[in-house]
Amino acid sequence: MVPKWCGLWLLALVLSNLLTTRALSVPMTIPTIPLPPPLCWARSTAPLNGLGISSTADPNQFISITFDTPSAFSSHNLIKACCPKRLPRNSITILDCTLGLGSDAHLLFSAGCSVIGCERDARVHALVSDAFDRLPGADSRMNIFQVSAEDKIREMLEECGGESCNVDTIYIDTMFPKRKKNRPPAKLHMELLRTLLETEDMTEDGEECSELFKLALELAGRGKGGGRVVVKRPKGSEELGGEKKPVTFVVGGKGAVRFDCYEC
Repeated sequence: MVPKWCGLWLLALVLSNLLTTRALSVPMTIPTIPLPPPLCWARSTAPLNGLGISSTADPNQFISITFDTPSAFSSHNLIKACCPKRLPRNSITILDCTLGLGSDAHLLFSAGCSVIGCERDARVHALVSDAFDRLPGADSRMNIFQVSAEDKIREMLEECGGESCNVDTIYIDTMFPKRKKNRPPAKLHMELLRTLLETEDMTEDGEECSELFKLALELAGRGKGGGRVVVKRPKGSEELGGEKKPVTFVVGGKGAVRFDCYEC
């Protein structure tokens, strides 16, 4: 008969191996993607050797993405805008066309939704992918692609053929307009995103999203039982759809941003 202590020892060994496997599943390499000087890739010692960006001018500067559990996320306007009330949260699939540093995608994921994220910039994609790799449970409900949202939508439409597409909401963050002289400084993470995407042609009235918006409406029209397009807009800005596609309803608007919702 095997002594009781042997069984406990074997159980401890199995658990130890599982934890080690989980830790090693997080990529430990440094990307070879070039960064604009003086920025450089680096890894922190915790948590789980997270990927980040440092500076050769000041090695003490280190920026990485680590997601914390959001508080009161169910009452957040983003959740209200993107999650149709007729559907349970764990059945909702959302296409985040403008993943960026992943804060909105993480909020939607935390609410129980499945999220498909699109980020065309390889550097930003590397950062946010590493952050989600370190997030428990993200491998089953979070899929991130290094691709333009336009190309991803075209791919999804082609795959659907004449059938309904497996997406409920298409979310577009029109990003940041060009900086005004009297505009207050942005948060450090947003300044990093500006630096990485400084070659992008971002216009103040959202014109860069016109083609994306048209494709999003087409995909939403093929959604299960009818889909929805949600556009995050700065307070006081014009509607992206204009007169051709009026907003169905608006969530928020009292603060700095609002969410324009288009039912299809």
